[in-house]
Amino acid sequence: MSMVRTDDGLKGIVAIQFRDAASVLKSVATGQIRTATGLKTFFSSMTATAAPDTVSGIGNSSGTVLVVTTNVTAAPVGGVSPWTVLWTRTDADPQSWTINSPTAFNTTFQTAVDPGTSSVATFVATITDAVGAVAVTNEVTVTCTNLGGGIIIGGP
Repeated sequence: MSMVRTDDGLKGIVAIQFRDAASVLKSVATGQIRTATGLKTFFSSMTATAAPDTVSGIGNSSGTVLVVTTNVTAAPVGGVSPWTVLWTRTDADPQSWTINSPTAFNTTFQTAVDPGTSSVATFVATITDAVGAVAVTNEVTVTCTNLGGGIIIGGP
């Protein structure tokens, strides 16, 4: 993150704005400074999304079964490449969950589910760009269900 010194100390830059000739306030998406080796980006504006915002997985066992969800993808909007990502859980339910690829833009989630029950959790991805801008995605609701065995899924 780029910093600026103020009377109150160092502050992180979260937005840069200016007024155009018509006095309309405009936002700057990327700030650059010319150095001896060329332009260097010191500020970027970024948001992030996760899609789909709901994923699920289904198991079918008369015992506890490990259920894996379908894929979810986090994506930066703006910012300066390269980006890094870290998926984290946001709810407080005590059920244990695994983020299968916590530092990948595409991931799945898994948990052990007892027969005839479902487990639900929520996750977000935090994306950081090359100049330190940080954005957090929308929450993704994750549901894993164990149908309880004896039920045929699919078929003719």
